[in-house]
Amino acid sequence: MRLDVTQRPLRGFPSLMDVILEQLEDGVARRRFSSVDLVKVILSILISRSSRIKEVNGILNAVTEFNPDAYDIAAQLDAERASQRNNKRSPPHGIPIIVKNNIATADKMNNTAGSFSLLKAKVPADSTVAKKLREAGIIILGKANMNQWAGFRSKSTNNGWSAHGGQTFGAYYQKQDPCGSSSGSGVVSSINLSFATRLTRINKN
Repeated sequence: MRLDVTQRPLRGFPSLMDVILEQLEDGVARRRFSSVDLVKVILSILISRSSRIKEVNGILNAVTEFNPDAYDIAAQLDAERASQRNNKRSPPHGIPIIVKNNIATADKMNNTAGSFSLLKAKVPADSTVAKKLREAGIIILGKANMNQWAGFRSKSTNNGWSAHGGQTFGAYYQKQDPCGSSSGSGVVSSINLSFATRLTRINKN
């Protein structure tokens, strides 16, 4: 199925700037919109509206890539829910999120940890985190930028910089330090480029 993000958001669709899970869950359950609609709307915010992509990701570098199978996965989860009234795996069934780029996924997306040396590298299976997200019916919509190698390469690297994703900036003033190795995930959440993000915490001690 070809990914089409050209359609405008549905009338009455909740604002993604302040939506909560219960609103999305209720809307899908009542068939006001589908998981496919959610993917279309989020990707239209990030891709189709050239002014939005230039204003947001073109400057902030929060997202490195999108899952080319997201539309098909959403359609499958919609069908699964429809096969039996309100049949769902978990409350966020069919909800799209973005994960940090060191969470390995066995799909068409890259698993780079920010490094060009891992570009197009493939893993034999989903990481435990990705596997559990999929089992819960969550759509992995894309990958967020991060400190290259989660900051292990050097103690003096910039927060949010990676060769693969460039320099991530915070959203609230020009060239804001995004803090932490999960910088892309934090920025995505701060301006609701997806409903939620999944990051990692690494203890260097």
